[in-house]
Order: sequence, then structure tokens, then C-alpha cells
Amino acid sequence: MPGRNPREAVDEYIAPLQRSLSCFSPGILRPSGYDTDILLQATFSYPTVELMTVGGEILHLSFVQGFSIIQPLFPKFGRYKVRTRSYIYQLENSNHQEILGFHWHPENTPDIQYPHMHIYQGAGDNIRQEIRNIHFRTDRFAFEEFCQLLIKEFRVVPDRDDAEEVLSQNLRKFQNYKTW
Repeated sequence: MPGRNPREAVDEYIAPLQRSLSCFSPGILRPSGYDTDILLQATFSYPTVELMTVGGEILHLSFVQGFSIIQPLFPKFGRYKVRTRSYIYQLENSNHQEILGFHWHPENTPDIQYPHMHIYQGAGDNIRQEIRNIHFRTDRFAFEEFCQLLIKEFRVVPDRDDAEEVLSQNLRKFQNYKTW
């Protein structure tokens, strides 16, 4: 969402992500800065946040989103905007072995420009190395979609009773204002 200055634009960008994260954790998303036209990151204060499944299993979530702040064409009249440039959402088991990851990082991997999913060793002891090496092509994947997958498929217990509603609202907001 646009802002009158870089900080306001970043705050507007992070606010719905923070609200989605609040469905699982009191963790805080932090931006790496407010400079314009460079690659910045939003990530947790800690490497991962802890999740609990219905069955009592502890899982860990990691999150990194790369973004840039775009200056308005006419600074007196325009608004600053934030554009997502990359993401890495990963789920780890209780031993911090990666299970599943959704990635999009075209600037860091010029030969893999597309969004993709990884299946890692943490998904099971007998995962073939070829499977772990594949970049399974996906659509671009919003953080809220990843959170919905955690609830539905991994049976993660949300911290909020209204988690499904919060995630759906934020996903709609994201879809209406995305800049990728």
C-alpha cells in the first residue's frame, strides 16, 4: 500500500503480514531499513517462530521477504510504494530440519526465475536426493496462503480464534494491492 514517505509505505506493507503472523506467534517482523530503490528484507526478530500442531508436535516457521521502496514519480504529489522482490517461507521439524519451503528469489538465482517449492529431508528419512534437489514450479505464493496451508495440511494450532478470517482478509487485501 502506498505511503507519504518510505517508513509509512513499509509500515503499510508489513502491517498485514504482522497480523497474519499474529495468528501463530507474538513474534515481530522487522524491516532491514527504509532506503529507496535497494533490496531490503522483512524477517522475524529470531530465526524461526515455534508452532504447535493438534497432535502436540513442535514445528518451526521461518520467513524472509525481500522488497524495495519505490519513489513516486512526482514526490510532491505521489506516494511511495513497496514492491515484493523475493520470499522464502519454510517449515522445519522440531530438530530444525527443513520440511517444506516456498521460494521466489529471481535476483539471487538467475537460472531459476520462477516461484518454486522444495521438499526437504525433514519431510522424511527416505526422501530421495533427486526430490530434495527439485525446484517444483508454483504460482507466486502469498504468506497468508502458506499460513492457511499450515493450518489445513499440517494441523498447526493458531493462537487466535479468528485466524482463518484474518488470513482470508489479508489474502484478499494482498491480492488487491500486490505489486508483483
